[in-house]
Amino acid sequence: MRLLMFILFITSISSCESKSELHVNDLMTQLKNQKNKLESIDLNMLELAYNAFHYNVKNLNRCVDSFSLELGSTLNYYRGIKKIKPGEFAVKHHALGIKISNQLKQLEFLKKDIKSHVLPSDSISIYIGLEEKNVTNISLDFKSHYFDYQYVINSHDSLDPYFKGVITNSCDDLL
Repeated sequence: MRLLMFILFITSISSCESKSELHVNDLMTQLKNQKNKLESIDLNMLELAYNAFHYNVKNLNRCVDSFSLELGSTLNYYRGIKKIKPGEFAVKHHALGIKISNQLKQLEFLKKDIKSHVLPSDSISIYIGLEEKNVTNISLDFKSHYFDYQYVINSHDSLDPYFKGVITNSCDDLL
């Protein structure tokens, strides 16, 4: 009976994940969530919004003689779209996807090393700290990237119909 209890005790201890492994799992979950959001970004929608912006600005400049304060401030907000060029955004998008994938692999290796006791126990926190910094940097890049995407899409969705209406009213005979 004692032998059975001892075996059960040892089995339960060895099957539990250490705090270090749990921390690595948390970092991996964070990156996987960001990867899923990154994959949800539609680069074609970004291109569509960018092209619609250029069409609208070209026709506004051609057809509208004077700008009201409302139209001017709305246009200034809308012009933020031109700073986010689809080609450059796509390159950053691809690079960010690679960074996330590589970091996930790195965390998998760290988790295996922790589990197999390859690393000295006093060094594990140092390795986790380094990986945590990497994940933080990637997260900051991702947040900036995702914010830019949301800005373009939200600006386009809310302001494109408005500018199309202004163009239609002002450019009837010129289009």
